[in-house]
Amino acid sequence: MTEHRVCLRFPPTTNNLFRHGWSKGKAHRYKTAPYVSWLREALQILGYDRTIPKPIRTPVSIDIALTAPDRRRRDASNYIKAIEDSLVKAGVLTDDSHIVVRSITSRWEEPNRFKSGVWVTIRPAA
Repeated sequence: MTEHRVCLRFPPTTNNLFRHGWSKGKAHRYKTAPYVSWLREALQILGYDRTIPKPIRTPVSIDIALTAPDRRRRDASNYIKAIEDSLVKAGVLTDDSHIVVRSITSRWEEPNRFKSGVWVTIRPAA
């Protein structure tokens, strides 16, 4: 396997991926509308990207370069879950357990008023 890169729209924070509610006397967890919208777009991009072999079963390292849409204070680790889950749901990764995903790094790129988003780089684990 070689290195693969894909650009996705800036994801919602982990704090805003799910909401909780009740149905028939039981607690349930639902995806929020912003997460559903982001996930739909991410799955479309990942599905159309024919350069990424699917599914990747060998151990990988994932590098995430985040470019925020503004200069607000943010926590990089709160954006990893949505990205990992989209890679699994799109069939790029068989799962996001420690067996497949050996390491994840995230870093901030300088905010740019013309472009925000994330570059996800998947490479074989060392």
